[in-house]
Amino acid sequence: MTFKKAFTNTFIVAESMTDLWKTMYECVQKNKDVGMYFHEKLSLDFKETKEQIAIGLWSDKLSSFVRSKHHENIDELYQDIMSNEKIDEIRKERLRALRKKGSVNKSRKRS
Repeated sequence: MTFKKAFTNTFIVAESMTDLWKTMYECVQKNKDVGMYFHEKLSLDFKETKEQIAIGLWSDKLSSFVRSKHHENIDELYQDIMSNEKIDEIRKERLRALRKKGSVNKSRKRS
């Protein structure tokens, strides 16, 4: 047995599923970039990853979007989340610009 293997066996303890679950549960997206948040959830299987991402997303709208769409794999899920974030940001910028010009009623609720 090599030193590296012996050291790993003795001192490196793999995280249990319980530890992984606790870490995933405690990780929420509130002040994190959605892409960074997404990649922190990838140590679970796809179904659990998608569920944990949906639970921890700060935006109710984005969480509902993730849960309502069928995704074949993690890449599709990631692309949908990032696309949705891009569209939301462009919409917000447009509405801010219109409000600044006084073209949009400020009391109007955002969707």
